[in-house]
Amino acid sequence: MGHNDYTLSIVIPVYNEEKNIVPTIKNIYSAIRNLNLKIEILIINDGSTDDTNKKLNILKKNYKEIKIYKNKINRGFGFSFKLGLKLAKKKRFLLLPGDNPIDVINLRKFIKNFNKFDFTYSFTSKMYKCRGLIRTLTSRIFTLFVNILSSNNYKYYNGFQIHQTSVLKKIKIYNEHYTFQTELFLKSVKKYKKINSIDIQTKNRKEGVSKAFKVKNIYETIRFLINLKNI
Repeated sequence: MGHNDYTLSIVIPVYNEEKNIVPTIKNIYSAIRNLNLKIEILIINDGSTDDTNKKLNILKKNYKEIKIYKNKINRGFGFSFKLGLKLAKKKRFLLLPGDNPIDVINLRKFIKNFNKFDFTYSFTSKMYKCRGLIRTLTSRIFTLFVNILSSNNYKYYNGFQIHQTSVLKKIKIYNEHYTFQTELFLKSVKKYKKINSIDIQTKNRKEGVSKAFKVKNIYETIRFLINLKNI
């Protein structure tokens, strides 16, 4: 690990994020300033029906590292992740939502030294400040159940994760629903020796509606926990 590992594929699935994708991209470039980090930004337009595509075309003209791909219909976060992983060419891999969920300071804190570790993941100790008590409690309970059922003791499974791209490309991920990141975490973490967790503060979206608490996501989360032993 070292300088040769300091390249990063950033995959950003977006669905109707016309008001969030521009600040998301600007935050990325502000966060990596003077880090000597080589990046590619793969934006997956997941069947957006608003003006997201227009914003993406403008961004592509202004930033040479951006590449845009489009799903004809909305396929979901997990499907877009798989497409982005297939296309990723840098040594490390980061999946980042397009709703501008993290400010420049915290994003820089998270990515600054990732090349010193095999795997870096985030958790938010004061989640209640940005997600509210109900979502924080739900998240804590989910993490507790995953730790018990998988015999692990990690702080969070659905945060930001910087992986070795070569490791991810060898892992079969079956879940494309809300919990696919947990499946990804549990399968990949077995391959890593040097793991780093970073406490960062995320933020609520200012524009648009969160898709986390859909009935479908709740159902898939329960089903995932029931079948966790098989992962």
